[in-house]
Amino acid sequence: MKKIILVLLLLIGSCGVAFGESKPASKMGQMRELFREELTMKFKFYGKVLDFDGNPVPGARLTFHVRYVPAFPGMRDLKEVVVNTGPDGRFSIKEEGFILSLESIAKEGYEYLFHYCPERIFSFRKDEEKAELGQLKETPILFKLRKKGTPTLILTAGASFSLHPGDSHIFDLLWQQARDSNRILALGDTYRGWHADLRIGAEAGEDGVLNLVLQPLDDDTGVLLDERTLYEAPEGGYQPVAYLPIREGSGLETFAYIRGRGGKFYTRMKIEAGHRQEKIFVHVSYATNPEGGRNLEFGTEEAKRYQQELNARTRRPYGYDPNAKGLSIEERRQLHEKYKQTARPGKVKHDE
Repeated sequence: MKKIILVLLLLIGSCGVAFGESKPASKMGQMRELFREELTMKFKFYGKVLDFDGNPVPGARLTFHVRYVPAFPGMRDLKEVVVNTGPDGRFSIKEEGFILSLESIAKEGYEYLFHYCPERIFSFRKDEEKAELGQLKETPILFKLRKKGTPTLILTAGASFSLHPGDSHIFDLLWQQARDSNRILALGDTYRGWHADLRIGAEAGEDGVLNLVLQPLDDDTGVLLDERTLYEAPEGGYQPVAYLPIREGSGLETFAYIRGRGGKFYTRMKIEAGHRQEKIFVHVSYATNPEGGRNLEFGTEEAKRYQQELNARTRRPYGYDPNAKGLSIEERRQLHEKYKQTARPGKVKHDE
């Protein structure tokens, strides 16, 4: 019903003219006014911003849009409203319109992502006050922010590939290199210092299912699957191998946390995979803390500069030619040493 009303309003707006309207246009103007009277209302909205631990977040800046029916055709029908939370994390809005939508929440030291707040659009009706629409002061709508940890030097990379049953890719997670395992067996390791940390492969399962297999390759290592984006790798619970079954025509999205080289580093890997035409299409993006800690909070200026310089210096043609121009493992280590000393807490500027 709401969609129909909005379409009618658009049609009415396109037909209206200023003074000297024709008689039919005047009728359209009257219809517009009726819709405006029906939809436009004064409303109150109450909300509260919390962190993931349930603590109120004072001083957060929230940006909303209010949709209303303008008085004349061609006028803007959207208004921006900005409010700040008080000491208890609460805020209120008093406006005129019929739809309120959250655009963003900002506060230094915190992160907002839209999926932190599933309820972001609220449609109001005259003569109605509902708790689920934030119209009651005693039951404010709750919004969430993630409190950032201490930023550190994080190495990021990604790869896309496809796997038939029996195929696999091998990853050096610390120095961000990925290789087809068949080429490794055929050509050997052509880069000095390269290390096999993780194997991602495909295995045939039952009833047309293909299993995506994740297997760390060192002793005292492991992998842990979790649907959440964690900014501190779990302390325990790692397994020697993990299986992700995928049926034909379906896909998945999850995170794998890897304890690498006996705890020398930790990695968060986002995995997006789909099963089509008897093979698995995979995209991974991963973040590694090379310092040995479980902290996976990216955010220092030095980390950004490191990644920019690394990206600029590693652009080279795909292939396994040992003479190809690019950045060697030793050069990566030198670049890492250059930045890691300045990417320590207390020596860097934190992102807002």
